[in-house]
Amino acid sequence: MASSIIKQLPELVKEKVITPDTAKDIEQYYAIKHRDNGTNPLAIFGSIGGVLIGLGIILLFAHNWDNFSRPVKTGIALLPLILFQISTGYALVKKKSQVFKEVSGILLCFSVGASIALVAQIYNIPGDIGSYLFTWTLLCIPLVYLLQSKTIAVLSLILSTYYATETGYFTYQYESSPWFYFMFIGALLPFYLNLLKVKPNHNVTNIFNWLLPLSIIITFGAFMDSIEQLIIILYGLLLCIIYNIGMLPAFRRGWLLNGYSQLGALGITTLLIISSFRMVWRFNTAQSPEKPVYYILALVLAAISIWLSYIARKKGEKLTIFNVAALIFPLIYLGYLIDYNIAFWLSNVAVLAVGVGCIQRGINTIDFKILNFGLVTIAILILCRFFDIQISFAIKGVLFLALGISFFIGNYFLAKKKKETLNTTKHEN
Repeated sequence: MASSIIKQLPELVKEKVITPDTAKDIEQYYAIKHRDNGTNPLAIFGSIGGVLIGLGIILLFAHNWDNFSRPVKTGIALLPLILFQISTGYALVKKKSQVFKEVSGILLCFSVGASIALVAQIYNIPGDIGSYLFTWTLLCIPLVYLLQSKTIAVLSLILSTYYATETGYFTYQYESSPWFYFMFIGALLPFYLNLLKVKPNHNVTNIFNWLLPLSIIITFGAFMDSIEQLIIILYGLLLCIIYNIGMLPAFRRGWLLNGYSQLGALGITTLLIISSFRMVWRFNTAQSPEKPVYYILALVLAAISIWLSYIARKKGEKLTIFNVAALIFPLIYLGYLIDYNIAFWLSNVAVLAVGVGCIQRGINTIDFKILNFGLVTIAILILCRFFDIQISFAIKGVLFLALGISFFIGNYFLAKKKKETLNTTKHEN
């Protein structure tokens, strides 16, 4: 669209619709907008090229590694690190383009990881993957601010997530919980907040809007110490917070660009569907976790979620079933403490409420995605109950037939409503 407008500028100047200065201002406006959206192909493919070169160097060294002596191995291990440090320093001193800085920084980041691994292998330095990832991430994060590198910021987030999962899930000691993960996220947070403020529509900002909440969701369980059913509630409350963050004005954009609300809604629905199985609540009935700190954590998460819902409501956003889920999850757990059947039925009612709420919202906003999400949620709920309730195949067939008809009718009438709305708008104009 921008290119078509720019092409029309000479004709508009010729016909004296706009002045030459105005035409120049329009060209500059779209040039800046195009750059801020992160659509520079050179930057994108330069970053990809840097990643591929880094991986290629590591693989070439690995192929011939056994044929080298120890001093040669040490020299090879340190050579890329030295070369790419020189390249990065040159980019900073000479104030080279951001593409040059990105590529140099990426290669330096990979050379850091390769050098650490190779030196440890050459001299048989003991250690595990968790400590290796910790050191690698710790050394790469300063490059984010030194080079203002968005790609290294994404790589650092991925490395910190890998560190947390490796340390928290695959090391069976509570003392090994990946607490340094919070340090890494805290170090990257100012860079991310600056992106939100300065370049909210940048491609990397949108990537962060998905990767950061996904990282938190993945690593949250690494800090849990076998607390059984309460972990469902804690995870649910965390997902409520993530969803409510996505409802804030800074993130209210297209659904593909708002990872917070999408991951939060999908996670809440998935967790409620999982908890709708009786077997989830049947074991260890009414046994509390040993550490009361988890109850305090649940109260804090619920309070934060409710507070974020209040802010979103104050900013003019209409609350949905996902906003009040912070009250639903604690209610389910209270029912579990009384009798596991209560938690089972409350979970089923909550899933049904999510489905109906999404259907209603989809109809009101004329949004096919939300409508079909609600229909799919109810369909999954009915399908799941086939495993808990003994009913005949005839009744199952009728239910599936009714679901298929409801999909058709819902989408048909919504399409009709959308067409009528468009026609009404055209007549008014």
